[in-house]
Amino acid sequence: MSTAHCRRLLDAYRAACDRPTSVLVLGGGRDFFSNGIHLGVIEAAADPAGESWANINAMDDLVEAVLTTTDRLVISALGGNAAAGGAVLALAADEDRGVPSASPRWRSSTRPWRSPPGRA
Repeated sequence: MSTAHCRRLLDAYRAACDRPTSVLVLGGGRDFFSNGIHLGVIEAAADPAGESWANINAMDDLVEAVLTTTDRLVISALGGNAAAGGAVLALAADEDRGVPSASPRWRSSTRPWRSPPGRA
């Protein structure tokens, strides 16, 4: 995801957190969840180092928002691969759910260090 993508997703995530929901689901495409930062955008930038730093910080801000959400359950729905920052984003959720038909290596897990509301 580019810096702009990360910022738009963070804005959408915050808007979803402002709604009366008890569960948020983060989902990616059918073939992949996310590969993290967008290397193509970074390489094409006038200042690749600056764009890289901005992209990393935008991804970090998104991951932090997910990690610090304590008033509702957050689930990552993985329909395929996740790598780098995308894997970290998926792991930031309370739970991740693989889609069995999308990957032979399907798995699901719950984060033991996070207790969603009403569950201790």
